[in-house]
Amino acid sequence: MTVVADSSGSRARGEPGRDRRALPPSTSPGRLVLAGVLAALRASVIGLVACILAGLAVGWSTDGLTFAGTVGLGADLWLAAHHVPVVFAHGDVGLLPLGLLLLPVLLLVRAGGRLAREVEVAGLWQAGVALAALAVPYACAGGVAAVSTLARTDHASLLWAPVGALLVALLAGGVGVLRGAGLGLRLALRVPERARPVLVAAVGATGTLVAGGALLVTVMLAVHVVRVRDITASLHAGGLGEALLFLAGALYLPNAVLYAVAYAAGTGFSLGAGTIVAPWRFAGGPLPSFPLLGAVPTGTPPPVAWLVLAVPVLAGVVAGGLLVRHTLPRSLPRAAASGLAVGPPVGLAVGLLAALAGGSLGAHRLAWLGPDPWLTGLAVAGEIAVVAALAAVAAAWLTRRRVPPPPRDDPAAAGAPDSAGAGEPADEVGGGERDA
Repeated sequence: MTVVADSSGSRARGEPGRDRRALPPSTSPGRLVLAGVLAALRASVIGLVACILAGLAVGWSTDGLTFAGTVGLGADLWLAAHHVPVVFAHGDVGLLPLGLLLLPVLLLVRAGGRLAREVEVAGLWQAGVALAALAVPYACAGGVAAVSTLARTDHASLLWAPVGALLVALLAGGVGVLRGAGLGLRLALRVPERARPVLVAAVGATGTLVAGGALLVTVMLAVHVVRVRDITASLHAGGLGEALLFLAGALYLPNAVLYAVAYAAGTGFSLGAGTIVAPWRFAGGPLPSFPLLGAVPTGTPPPVAWLVLAVPVLAGVVAGGLLVRHTLPRSLPRAAASGLAVGPPVGLAVGLLAALAGGSLGAHRLAWLGPDPWLTGLAVAGEIAVVAALAAVAAAWLTRRRVPPPPRDDPAAAGAPDSAGAGEPADEVGGGERDA
């Protein structure tokens, strides 16, 4: 049989005469930098204006802020959305609402997608250049915003402001650039094939933990709704003040979900020095008068509190099921090893999220509030690893019983190479020769 080579196809596959890292002809380096600066400027200005409007609402409710103070408060809010701590005379405030992070993330994802379409990003290297053109000016905007707050006694951390803005821009802007250029699948294919099932299972387990934490927060708010209402009424905040309290509680809900994840893992969380909230113990004094804290379980934990451990168990079962579904391992030791490998990435992700959810509200007793990132990450990693390994072994064993292995004496069914030398089943090779 004559094989005809497709020269156009070979050029498309190889393209030896073209530099794959070169930018499209319509995109010069200067145009790329200018487009990145404009995208960063749009995202930062829109976010800053939204935070200044929120500062105006706060100033209106308190009647104690000047226009300059309102602008400074808006800059502080914008930097707090990037998890930049605020420096006060009595200490740093790093316990920031994770819900506020949604504002810059949405703006940067949109800006990254628009930038990728404008400069016609067509490869991963080009996407990296476009992302740098967006993230570096955005980090500079964070530094400028921090400098503008230095005239006040309470100001944002000058050292952390550009770093926090840069990290948020790299993560959110990177997602936007990949989506705008349609390169998400190409980047996913760069992941080693053996690691893909483990990462899929880790994502599934982490999502299950977060969903379980959200369910636990919802249940506790419903159980203690009277306490939450009484705390709100005791503050006498008025109509606008109660609306601001509700908004603040909504912004801190992601923090509460991660606190609940640590509670379900058994390690619990702290609400100040000497205050521990865990399924096995509650120790501490009265809690601050914040409505969302009305959902915190106080007093001696009942025996049913240990039922929250079902959340990491369910997450481990989900991870084991995803492993077997994507790999179908017939070897039970290999299934167990894959399940154990899921624990570390899940523990790392939960530990990082716990570090973001916690922080300080000053010095001394309020130097740290939230779950311990190291302890929570290690506990989650161990629990997920053990349960995922057991679930993967059980699922693999059930798969072996439903689909028996092919007989060893049948080379055609086993796919073993025949002595005919072609590496194909013997009956097909022989049949082809007889037909010839």
